[in-house]
Amino acid sequence: WCGSIKDSNPNFKNVDAVIAIELIEHVYPDVEMEFPYQIFEVIAPKIVVITTPNCEFNVLFKMEEGKFRHFDHKFEHTREQFTDYCQNICTRYPNYYVQFEGNCNFILCKCLINF
Repeated sequence: WCGSIKDSNPNFKNVDAVIAIELIEHVYPDVEMEFPYQIFEVIAPKIVVITTPNCEFNVLFKMEEGKFRHFDHKFEHTREQFTDYCQNICTRYPNYYVQFEGNCNFILCKCLINF
């Protein structure tokens, strides 16, 4: 299926898992805000895995402050921003809880959101 993450697709309902590996940083903020609705309200999987670059590690790549790792990134979260983003999802969708793996002390931040 080729489409936008902000659009519903009935083929995705009742799936067990949604994996979003380095996805959210490629969409504009308005689409990023719609993403949780499509995942947690429309698709409603048992588990969601979301990863995103940890911009606090960009210094290891000798990048200038404020520069992104990829030309198509619209933003890159800090650990605190990503934590807030995922916890906000669970506040909006209380049937889910969030678990962070490795405390985001990696180049990527990963969270598991379970039903």
